[in-house]
Amino acid sequence: GAGTFYSALSNIDFRIEDGNPTAIAIRSHFAQHGFISHAVFNIGKGKAGISEVGNEMEDLVFLGGDYGIISGQTSPSWPIAVIDTYFEGQRKAAIQCFMTGYVLVHMQAKNVPVAVEIRENSIDRLYMENCLFDNIKEAGVIISKEEDPQTQVSLLNIDCRNVPIVVKFRQSGRKTETTLKTFKVKEFTYGLVMDDMAVNSEFKTISNIEPLEQFPLKLEKDIPALPSMDKWVNIKELGAKGNGTTDDTKVFQDAIDKYNVIYVPQGWYHFTQTVKMRPGTKLIGLHPMATQFILAESEPAFSGFGGPKPIIESSMGGDDILNGIGLCTGGLNYRAVGCKWMAGEKSYMNDVKFVGGHGTMRRPTSQTTNANNQASASNRQANISSPASPVAEQGLDLAWENQFWSLWVTNNGGGTFKDIWSANTYATNGLYVSNSSTPGRMYAISLEHHVRNESRFENVSNWKIYAFQMEEESREGKECQMVDLSNCKNMLFGNLWFYRVIRVTTPKRFGMRVWNCENIEFHNVKNYTQKLVVTEFTLYDVNKELPVYPWEYARLIITGKETGNLTLSN
Repeated sequence: GAGTFYSALSNIDFRIEDGNPTAIAIRSHFAQHGFISHAVFNIGKGKAGISEVGNEMEDLVFLGGDYGIISGQTSPSWPIAVIDTYFEGQRKAAIQCFMTGYVLVHMQAKNVPVAVEIRENSIDRLYMENCLFDNIKEAGVIISKEEDPQTQVSLLNIDCRNVPIVVKFRQSGRKTETTLKTFKVKEFTYGLVMDDMAVNSEFKTISNIEPLEQFPLKLEKDIPALPSMDKWVNIKELGAKGNGTTDDTKVFQDAIDKYNVIYVPQGWYHFTQTVKMRPGTKLIGLHPMATQFILAESEPAFSGFGGPKPIIESSMGGDDILNGIGLCTGGLNYRAVGCKWMAGEKSYMNDVKFVGGHGTMRRPTSQTTNANNQASASNRQANISSPASPVAEQGLDLAWENQFWSLWVTNNGGGTFKDIWSANTYATNGLYVSNSSTPGRMYAISLEHHVRNESRFENVSNWKIYAFQMEEESREGKECQMVDLSNCKNMLFGNLWFYRVIRVTTPKRFGMRVWNCENIEFHNVKNYTQKLVVTEFTLYDVNKELPVYPWEYARLIITGKETGNLTLSN
């Protein structure tokens, strides 16, 4: 259910011995916050290391096998981010896929016939960036269905050696070839393309290949590593209780002032004030539902009138880390923000759940009506804030959309954000990025179940956002605006998903609204629902009254130079 999307496997290696030709090591079909990391698959003469895929994978090695990975749709058809992976010696292809929605960043494929093969008669939305293809005999990528809007292939900055055919089209037999021994694919795009918001979409093949003087021997890791465990200090050994009621604020603040790397074991740690990280502070938990920072209901410092007040606040410009921790603001703390992030380009937030609204491990306590006078999903499907919560004990509904944002990145905050689930119905939106030109990268962030906005970007530049997915529910989300961009530039979205669930019975006009934006690049956009109540336009420039009609396309660039050519009636 909504509270148990936490299947994960880490630090376990697998070996398939001879005599098991159809064996696979793992079948991993899971949704938000499911991941596989830090594993080696010695597949040998077996079939594959992984069959099906979940939300996110990183730091994996696949050796041998017919395939490294065989994959179809994720659950429930989200894109998947796969980072820092190595494939060698597969007999058929490193990856075979169909309808998966891959974001492959820092993938190295060596001594294989094919790096990525889209299954025959199937579509896929494939995005690859900063990868190495080394000695690929048949083709780097095989595309199956041509001139289908759902076939979307984007390759950016792929370094190649001994790859005579970069892309092969299975249906027509067309090939993108080169006689260069070492080269860089600056860009290869196939699918529906819009050069800007004002032109019609058309099927295009874009190929930009240039010579490469020196082929890199290996790829550096894209994801920061956690500090070695000999540097970890256990917060419970310093006096924190983690019982959900004792005030642990001072213990945490004192520990942060003294130590750089703090391990936070399982427990629900009650805070009564903002805990502030120093530059370089690392707070490391291992499960964001089992380890949470929580507020009591109507916590005085977070209630009443005043500006936004976060549970946890990063340093300014530091290489801070927040890992494996849930942030629960309760329902009646009107000033609350889950996290205010101002750390620098080398900072890292990973495996964080913003708790509240949908997603609970506990049985609901109320079937009453909420403050919006709607039948309450918030207690039938939602999280009640803490074991000692008076709201939980009294069985009262919590008010939707009465808090500030869950994740607030501001004041030139940036860094790497990965595997984040922001679904707190009591927050105004799940993600608000403001006033930042520091490079930022987001992998596999899921934004869902908000009333007003899922995400907002304001005065933001130099960000890349991968496997970015929104989901709108029938009760709280039917009027929710998924993405707003204002005064933004130099941003990239790789595999952007807009989704409305089958229970939604009202249409929505726009997936993303933009104001005064330039050089915003989209690769592989999917706009869908399980009924015909879909988002009408994926993008809409508010100032220019300019919509983008296609629901599926492989590339679009908001240049900022477009002029409006259509006025929509109210």
